[in-house]
Order: sequence, then C-alpha cells, then structure tokens
Amino acid sequence: MALGSMEIMNRKVPANSSDFFRLASEYLRRGELDEAIRFCKEGLRDDPYCISGHLVLGKCYLAASCFKEARREFKRVLRLDPNNTAAFCYLAEINQALGQTMLALSNLKRALRLDPLAPGLKDKIDFLREELGFSRGTLAIKSAPEEDITSEYSELATPTLAEIYATQGRIEKAINIYRQVLDQNPEDQTSKQRLAQLEAQLAAREQADEEQD
Repeated sequence: MALGSMEIMNRKVPANSSDFFRLASEYLRRGELDEAIRFCKEGLRDDPYCISGHLVLGKCYLAASCFKEARREFKRVLRLDPNNTAAFCYLAEINQALGQTMLALSNLKRALRLDPLAPGLKDKIDFLREELGFSRGTLAIKSAPEEDITSEYSELATPTLAEIYATQGRIEKAINIYRQVLDQNPEDQTSKQRLAQLEAQLAAREQADEEQD
C-alpha cells in the first residue's frame, strides 16, 4: 500500500529515496523550498540516477528562481531520459523567464514532437510565435536555436556513459567514469565488478603492448 505524503512526513527518517522525493514534492507544494531542496539532495545521494528526483529538484530550483541550478537539473533529466517531455517544457519556462524566447520556442517544439497531444502545448507555441512576429499556426522555424543538453555531460558520471567509452575502446576513460560513479555511490556492486573487469582488461592490454616492444 502506497504511503501518503503526510505519513512519510511524520517519520524521522524516510525509508528510501522515493520517500525523500515524495516528501520533497509535498514541501514544494507547500512552498517550503529549502526543505524541499534538502530532501531532494538527500534522496539523490542514495539514488543519483533517479529521473524523478532530478525533475523534482529542478522544479524546486525553478520555484525559487534559481534558474541556473534548475536548468542543470532538467538537462540531467534529459541526459537520463532524452524523451522527457516535462523537462523540455520546464526548460522553456526558464528560457521565457530569462527572455530567451527563441530557445523557449525550440524547447516547446521538441516537447510537442515527443507528445503531439500534450494539452495546451500548441497554444503556448503559437503565443511565442506571435511574440516573435511569426504567423500563427506555422510550427517550423529553421533558424531556431536548440538548447544544448550535453554541455554539462561530464558532470553526470553514469555506468551508461562509462560503457559508451568502453565500447569505443577508451578503457582509461571508462575506468575514470566508473570511479566517479563509485565516489557518488560506493555500494554500487555492479559498477565495482565492472570497474575490476575494465582494470584487468587495461592491465592485460598494457602487458601485451610491453611484450610486443
């Protein structure tokens, strides 16, 4: 049976990371942003790759008008889930707040491509197009810039990123990423095992190179 927000709130220590995020959402709903952010960060320490956790933290920062931090979290969501419509919509909201209307339009268009039936999305796009002086109803703007969601890629070390490097033969880079993963989550046994495999693979390769020399 799912726990309600108030039942979780009455506990001294949330039972797991999902409880942290539900508790953070409840504090966000009440406008208690410092507490919401604190619980999000605690939950993400336990589960650093939780998409919903980064999304809630981004919403907390957005509500606090901390646009740089909010943008960082929504970009992290998109690196973990490139088809997350909500993250594109929140990025557009940040763009609008910063007067970046073209970027806002671009992010809303990307959201619309992912979810053509999203309520109100076409109206928001038409509103921004009118603000920019384009004719209503035409969605294509070839010159519209797109938000760079990879600009902070190195800040979020993940096993997926490590495996991309390993597949490319960049073993040293993969090892470095796995070490960062374990710095964030020392109890990740799967990453520990994979790191040991890669280190053994690198040692064998270096030994083979020495024998050839």
